[in-house]
Amino acid sequence: MELFERKGFRATSMQDIADACGVTKPAIYYYFKSKYDLLRTLYDVVTSDFYEDVESLVRSALPPDEKLKRLIDAQVIYSIEQRQFQRLFHRERHEFSHGARSALARREREYEKLVQNVIEEGQRSGLFRATNARLATLSILGLLSSVHRWAYHSGLPSEQVASGIVDVVMGGLSAAGNRSPRRTNRRSNVRQRNRA
Repeated sequence: MELFERKGFRATSMQDIADACGVTKPAIYYYFKSKYDLLRTLYDVVTSDFYEDVESLVRSALPPDEKLKRLIDAQVIYSIEQRQFQRLFHRERHEFSHGARSALARREREYEKLVQNVIEEGQRSGLFRATNARLATLSILGLLSSVHRWAYHSGLPSEQVASGIVDVVMGGLSAAGNRSPRRTNRRSNVRQRNRA
């Protein structure tokens, strides 16, 4: 992973990988057909436990608000702890084969569906306000997708970052004190600002 991070995926050769591991190039090829196969295996190894933990959490008997809090907490901690992999993955994901990219997209959709299921469960139970669950899911995941870029360098402990994000998300979804969002005529507001 450090070689890919330092040199970039394309510039890193199988010989570079073998040298860094202290083995011969044929030994690397014995386990991996190509660099692409190695990158896909690296992805599977780094993410498999996280996805299994999230699936178990979503299937648990916990109330949906607690599930969502723990899910966000887990993703924030994972993103910070695996920031090197996260940077590499986001930078090099285009290097995956078409089949691997399709599998990654499928896995991401499955993850989105898990999060959306928790939100919908919270809405049915009255814990979360009735809003577009798909939009809420994508908003939450969009927020979480950049944590690996800034959280480590913020100087804040991982737990504090996670807690702060949980507060923001839960405050936005909570049915407690539910009030209709203020609706405005956005075009009128834009025109008024442009005239000023």
